[in-house]
This record gives sequence, structure tokens and C-alpha cells, in this order.
Amino acid sequence: MARCLLARRPTAYREPRLIEESIWLCILYYVYFLRSRKNGSLYIGQTNNIDKRLERHNSGQIKSTKNRFPFDLIYSEKYNTRREAMLREKHLKSLAGIKDKKAIIERLTLGL
Repeated sequence: MARCLLARRPTAYREPRLIEESIWLCILYYVYFLRSRKNGSLYIGQTNNIDKRLERHNSGQIKSTKNRFPFDLIYSEKYNTRREAMLREKHLKSLAGIKDKKAIIERLTLGL
């Protein structure tokens, strides 16, 4: 289940009380594939903020990818929990996950 919380934000002030609007904020987790524009290599990772993470990869702030940037985001999957995303990332990086990784890359190549 996604990590969600009910947040209240003020929408208007009417004397003598504040009127609030309730909104649900949910945090999703992502497994993503990056392709290096420098050498074409592939990187697989997981995060809860894909835009910020891509920015960090492309500015050389990530130790494991700093010598291969810039990157393009080529694929991502959404998960409700960090645990699910971490397990998927681990699988895709394992020998058992090579078949799945190749299938994803083939679908991307064919434009499916």
C-alpha cells in the first residue's frame, strides 16, 4: 500500500475561523533505467523522486554514475512501497533478472 497522509491546507480566511481543504498526498516508489549518453551503458536504480534523482545523476553527485553522465531516463515502473521497489531493483540486477531486463530493453527498442 502506498504511503499516504491527509494534509490540510488553508484555502480561505473568514472571520473568525480558518477554512481548510483536505488533500491526500501519496508517496510512490520507482524503479528506473538510465542510459548514458557518454558511452551507452545502462544503470538501474530506485527512488521516490525520479526527477530529483535524475538531476543528481546528471550533475555527477552519484558516486556509481559520476563518470558516465549525462543520462536519459528510458524506463520506469511504479511501486506502492519502497520494499517492492528495492526487491524489483535487486531482481533486475541479478542473474535471474537478466531475462526480464532484456525483455524490457527489447520492448523499448521496438517502441512498444
